[in-house]
Amino acid sequence: MTKVQQSSESNTSVTVLGLGAIGAAVARTLASAGKTVTVWNRSADKAQALAEAGATVAATPAEAIAASPITVVCLWDYQSTDDIFQQDGVAEALRGKVIAQLCTGSSEEATRQANWVEARGASFLAGGVMCFPRAIGAEDTRILYSGDPAVFQQHADLLSVIAPAQKHVGNRAGDAAPVYLALWTFYFSGLGGFLDGLSLLAAYDLTKDNIRELVAPMAAKLVDGVQDLVTRLDSGNFVGDQTNISSMASGLSFSCDQIREKGIQPRMLDSFVELLKAAEDLGRGQEDVAAAADSFVSQAASARV
Repeated sequence: MTKVQQSSESNTSVTVLGLGAIGAAVARTLASAGKTVTVWNRSADKAQALAEAGATVAATPAEAIAASPITVVCLWDYQSTDDIFQQDGVAEALRGKVIAQLCTGSSEEATRQANWVEARGASFLAGGVMCFPRAIGAEDTRILYSGDPAVFQQHADLLSVIAPAQKHVGNRAGDAAPVYLALWTFYFSGLGGFLDGLSLLAAYDLTKDNIRELVAPMAAKLVDGVQDLVTRLDSGNFVGDQTNISSMASGLSFSCDQIREKGIQPRMLDSFVELLKAAEDLGRGQEDVAAAADSFVSQAASARV
């Protein structure tokens, strides 16, 4: 096979292992884009649904991996993938192939599995899916990848079908997982705060309709605040010219007490106040909230050494 043929096949033929909500969406989106898709799943009924969408159903994981230059793994976790990789013929089928691992896992798990896969003559990309199944294939959908950048570039056109806003975030297999986790921590903390807010509204005989049109502008303010924090971290300017950590902690503690008086536990706000008080204990109470990030980042870096 010539390099031109290899390049063409690398962006037209793909295998998907695992057909849960994400895997099924990935396989269906690729098939709808005209790609040659091979699928495998433990339960045959899910695979049959994809066959009706134009995919070829493989009888075994080894057969599925052998069918395409790249296999996108959408199993539950790394242990599930390890179990599949131990099945008959899989190690042999991996030689010369690429594994794009999209399951949830740690940086350490990604590194370990990458080493195992590469020892068998294959390449490995670790991915973090930054969306729910309904958004697979949407223009702004992003999957974060890490691993050999040349391998990513070789398959970027095909992978962009499922996540047009995809991004390569590091050359080590373990780099994507902490970036993925940091971003989802940001997302779910905000979502948790919104859930607490709905409870507060209900305590005052109000509903989501009272804030429906106000959520998006408030989310934009959060993004602006994050950008200001990052700018301050870059410049080292932690002057509390807008507010400071101690004032914020005091005001939000009062808010938490008011919420508790209504019989509601302000879970997310309590956690943020604890964070602010930890920064106060480090002597940074008169500085901008970015100073808290500066201290916590420094602590984490010191612990890593």
